[in-house]
Amino acid sequence: MGPGSKRDWNDTFVLELKRCYRRCPLFAVAIDENGVETRSDYLELIIASTPVTKLAWSDREYVREFETGKPLKVDAVTLMSSAHYEIQYDAPLKKVEFFVDGQLVCSDNEPRSHSSYSECVWRPSPGKYKLHAVTTDVDGMVGKSEVIEVVIERP
Repeated sequence: MGPGSKRDWNDTFVLELKRCYRRCPLFAVAIDENGVETRSDYLELIIASTPVTKLAWSDREYVREFETGKPLKVDAVTLMSSAHYEIQYDAPLKKVEFFVDGQLVCSDNEPRSHSSYSECVWRPSPGKYKLHAVTTDVDGMVGKSEVIEVVIERP
């Protein structure tokens, strides 16, 4: 029995993983009463977390959060999405998608990093819209922002 492990019951052991943040190579070693060691094959454990995704917008000067019930008076909106993880998990983002009324309006297939942001320029007509963003990391974990309702008016 090695450090960080304890016997649970029968021949089952519980192992505490330390310094393993995303991909953890594991194997077992059994030693019989004669001191003969047997090793298992390696197994890779992937500790995954869904990226927490947020949607904001920029007026070319500031990044702003959407305000419920407050119309935007713009010709074009730069939609911005950011993602982070609630646990230490270093999977980079693979793709960020922006949706308006359920329809894909643009996609970023080369996001800057898992902690950075992606952006999309959207030129809406006046009206009421539902917006959201979806992030996908290299391990296939998907994060979705909240759906935000926004009213666009002419400037």
